[in-house]
Amino acid sequence: MEENKKENVLKNFLKKEVIISLVVGLLIGAGIMFFVNGGFVARVGGKVITTGSLYNKMKDYYSISLVLEDVDAAILNKKYHLTEEEIDDIKKMADGYISQYEQYGYSEEEFLSENGFEDYDAFVDYLSLDYKRTIYFYDYLETKLEENAVKTYYDENAFGKISNKHILITTSDDMTDEQALAVANEIIGRLNDGADFDTLAKEYVEKYPDNAVNEDLGAVGAFDNLETEYIDALKTLEKDTYTETPVKTSYGYHVIYCTDKTEKTEEISRDDKMAIVNILAEDIMDEDYNLYYKTLINMRKEANLKFYDKDLKTKYEEYCATYVDEQVEE
Repeated sequence: MEENKKENVLKNFLKKEVIISLVVGLLIGAGIMFFVNGGFVARVGGKVITTGSLYNKMKDYYSISLVLEDVDAAILNKKYHLTEEEIDDIKKMADGYISQYEQYGYSEEEFLSENGFEDYDAFVDYLSLDYKRTIYFYDYLETKLEENAVKTYYDENAFGKISNKHILITTSDDMTDEQALAVANEIIGRLNDGADFDTLAKEYVEKYPDNAVNEDLGAVGAFDNLETEYIDALKTLEKDTYTETPVKTSYGYHVIYCTDKTEKTEEISRDDKMAIVNILAEDIMDEDYNLYYKTLINMRKEANLKFYDKDLKTKYEEYCATYVDEQVEE
């Protein structure tokens, strides 16, 4: 039941922090002549490698992606300030990526180095920028909806946050759907007899290691990315109660326990707003699969992005042409 977070593509930049220092100068028209006409970097076998030739190679491979990171950060860091909760969620996402990498025997330092990040904070900054790009996109989509559409949908569908945990019984070659349902009903029967939920969870995970899962999902709201059947069952629960019948989803059969419940807030959180816009603007997004990229291209145009390097300007025009017939400002 993990949240279906938007995937982030980690670019394998070589010496990312060095390359960024080069292209930032291009954006403000500074330092160009040193790199074009600059000094020696190395000599081997009679061949001289200059800063100019090295710069041109880096510009070919990495320039636009790096430029757009800095450009978008300059625009969006002024526009959006993330809450502590949002930053914590982003750090959890970063930890998740690193944890997956560590499963293959690599360290955090190797993960960061091989993906071009100077340190953990640089990785978090990268994910934060990606999140701010998403916020901007959904803010744009909201302007395409009817006035007050998001608030109306929120008022009609939202409920307070419900902290919950569950025991999931899945099917497999060794357990049929009927058997999984029977186990879930058995758990509920024992809860009815006064058994402790956590004790039962530990017992059944040990008894059915391939078919029983125990998770604490924390505080869940109406617009979190959980299956409808789970959400519908969850919102009927009061604190310290559990589902009296197994809840079936595509994962299997759940026994859900509510540990706490809060009232709905009048203010719509940023995540809830984006989730609602995602629902209401689905048709708009389906009509144009490049809309996300077009929106960011237009954002940069409105911010008066200009290139003072001819090659970079050409590369950005080529990038834009992939998504929209767009000309870069002279």
